[in-house]
Amino acid sequence: MSAIPTRRISPVRRLRQRKRFGALARTVVFSACIMALFTPHWAMAEVELKSNFVRLVFSDQDDIARLDKKIDFGDSGGWFAASTPAAAQERLLRKIDAIYTKVQRILDMRKPPMQPTVVLQVARDEDELAAISVKIFKRRASARAWYVYMHNTVYINVRDVHAGMIAHELAHAIIDHYFSAPPPRNTAEILATAVDRSLFDEVKTRNDFQ
Repeated sequence: MSAIPTRRISPVRRLRQRKRFGALARTVVFSACIMALFTPHWAMAEVELKSNFVRLVFSDQDDIARLDKKIDFGDSGGWFAASTPAAAQERLLRKIDAIYTKVQRILDMRKPPMQPTVVLQVARDEDELAAISVKIFKRRASARAWYVYMHNTVYINVRDVHAGMIAHELAHAIIDHYFSAPPPRNTAEILATAVDRSLFDEVKTRNDFQ
């Protein structure tokens, strides 16, 4: 049996192949970095929390603590309040459930938790919220927060939100699911606005966080 002759590659050609391979590898890494840089946060991996009434969805885990601080009902606990991620998460879930139940009380629309559960989609900033609105409405929404009945989802920006805004949008979800069919838009807006205005007094007189 005759041996198959080995094909020899010249050092110059081998060097050229290594350079081409190196250039290709750098191109792939650069392209991956560019894609990650320009991929909107809402298209990346999400973090979810579940309270008794609401499913919260975050694109950034750090926004859990940010939203906890934004919803201020005087439940900080003073200088000795726990500031761990777990403590912030627990406080936030209690706050969201308290807002939800108070909205039900103000509207006098008490029902078991809706199915499917209403979602609170928390954008990390104005740009991310704008990107979400373009995806849904094909345009940039002018509202600071909104509720979409088809998705049963409230959309907010964690850097521009307060308890009244969350209550207002959750009110839309509660109103739309209380009746067999969603009421006229103007009627729902009047009711939701009333909730927004009276929420703080309701919380102030019946503090559920202590």
